[in-house]
Amino acid sequence: MNKDFNNLKSLLSILKNKKETFSYIWKNKHNKDEIINKITENELAPLNVNLPAKWKEIFKLIIREIIEYTIDYALTREEVVFNLGEAIKFYFQQSEIITKLQEEISHNFPLKPRKQFLIDALNAHKRKEFTLSVPALLLQIEGIIKEIPPPPRVVAVNSSGGYPNSSPNTHITGVYITLSIPVKNNPILNKNALEIIYYIDEITKEKRQKILSGETISYATIEESTELVLLFAGLLKSLTTT
Repeated sequence: MNKDFNNLKSLLSILKNKKETFSYIWKNKHNKDEIINKITENELAPLNVNLPAKWKEIFKLIIREIIEYTIDYALTREEVVFNLGEAIKFYFQQSEIITKLQEEISHNFPLKPRKQFLIDALNAHKRKEFTLSVPALLLQIEGIIKEIPPPPRVVAVNSSGGYPNSSPNTHITGVYITLSIPVKNNPILNKNALEIIYYIDEITKEKRQKILSGETISYATIEESTELVLLFAGLLKSLTTT
């Protein structure tokens, strides 16, 4: 049966007619892991090119959970045929998944000061109130980013004059390095979490600016909100990964 599917949607299509056979295979942990690994690798292969290494690791863990949950759902509750994108949206709309994320936030020291804001934002997402969930989650991303040191940078310097006690003909060429200095009492100093936060900052920077300034108002979609919930799920995983 392993040869009959390459991705989540093709597997779920098979389940329509072979649910009893597959249920027997799925009960074996080795088979289950093999199936999840195969689907995860195939689904992520086209996406892995531009992802930073640390996010690939975290993202893979989350996608594995989503694939396992979706297959279990299809076997025990009703027939569903999702591609991965649809499965991600479905997964983060389930009450037990939102509750699990909220419990993790409540017990996660670095995010505790933002607990109620994040819990309320996740509840808005679950209720499909995306006009509320999207800006609320973006505001928390903005706040978290302001609490951490910037990533290290190496910058080329090529300048003439303009330095104290230098003549107009002075020419200086070289580099300077900016180092991340930990912020005192900042709880988010886990290296994994910092890498994930830098990535979240990079991919949401333009979106934060446009939405939070009111420049963009066409953001209230399940896709936008789910992407932000997924990013926070990744941050939560990074905070507990060494």
